[in-house]
Amino acid sequence: MGKALKKQSRGLRDPRIQWSIALIVIMITGVFLYISYLPDLQVGGLKIDWRVKLHIVDYRYNINSTPPSGIGAPWGQYWFNHTYDRLNGVWVGPPDYAPINTRDDTGTIYVQSAVCCPAYVFTLSYFFSEWGQTLTKTCVGNYCYSPGETITYDTNDDNIFQTGEPVIHAAGNIAPASNTVLKTDPHLRFIGPINSVSWSSGDPIVYDTNNNGIYDAGDVLVSVSEPPRGSTLTFDPKIKYVDSNSDGTYNFPVTPPVLVSTKDTSRCDPSVLGLSDKYDWTIWEWRPTLAAAANCFPTSGV
Repeated sequence: MGKALKKQSRGLRDPRIQWSIALIVIMITGVFLYISYLPDLQVGGLKIDWRVKLHIVDYRYNINSTPPSGIGAPWGQYWFNHTYDRLNGVWVGPPDYAPINTRDDTGTIYVQSAVCCPAYVFTLSYFFSEWGQTLTKTCVGNYCYSPGETITYDTNDDNIFQTGEPVIHAAGNIAPASNTVLKTDPHLRFIGPINSVSWSSGDPIVYDTNNNGIYDAGDVLVSVSEPPRGSTLTFDPKIKYVDSNSDGTYNFPVTPPVLVSTKDTSRCDPSVLGLSDKYDWTIWEWRPTLAAAANCFPTSGV
């Protein structure tokens, strides 16, 4: 028995056996990569075989993200909608794959179909439903538009809104009623000329999340503007807000998402986008200037 074990141990140390094991591992890896990345070669005649790029950019924190690997893939973790796996009993995508799928996390979306041409399948909303994420005109995943709360400039500093006082941000484009009570939040600040201590019409309003007096990552643009990062934020006690839910804290607006491509016009409703070959799309979050330029706010203004 002992001799048999010694012989087996010596056999595993044999370079020829080690090379054979390594070759088997390489072959298995190669087959896996072939199946994962080139299933279109397994299909006799894909009618549609497109590549689309998608990035989701959080302008507030300057974070660029992409859909994960394995959406609509047999080895992946994201395949929550199977509605269009088949059409009239025919499997639509490559064998075992959804018609819209991802193989890596580079932002590349594979749009593939063995039948032509169910365009209603190849939409961004269907891709998101496969992924298990929400995509509407106002929501991308957990990011959803909100008008926030109204900001005014209390000219006489009496904590009461009077008709004629400036409305800096009208939530839902609705000005407050006269005699509405106003509150102060030290995080609400403005960007103005050097040494300016009072807000003037047109000065950007920022919610200074970390209260450090600098416009930096994490801060929220309340007004439709795009000041440079690092700008000094100044507190003016006359900048006040309407505490609509009586929680004692200013609830800042969340900008509606906007879909942008260098090959097409900006869009306010990414869910209805029909995917096309070689397009590179970006969904912007927290970027009011782009949303306003594309008229993406549910009502005029912010």
